[in-house]
Amino acid sequence: MRAYGLTPGEYDALVVTQNGRCSICGCGDERLCVDHDHVTGIVRGLLCRNCNGGIGLLQDNPDLTEKATTYLRGGA
Repeated sequence: MRAYGLTPGEYDALVVTQNGRCSICGCGDERLCVDHDHVTGIVRGLLCRNCNGGIGLLQDNPDLTEKATTYLRGGA
């Protein structure tokens, strides 16, 4: 949290805003990771470890995530 400039209170407020759930998959059974834009440093929200790692491995690139979605749906 400190690395992204969030106080514990701000983190807790995000948890409440997101109903304790990951912004992508909606799971809520673990401590959520602070997700941020790697270029601007701006906090986007809270994600579970799997979703945070997934978008990180796709380099936070919307084009790559869209291509991955197309692939998973059986497209070219």
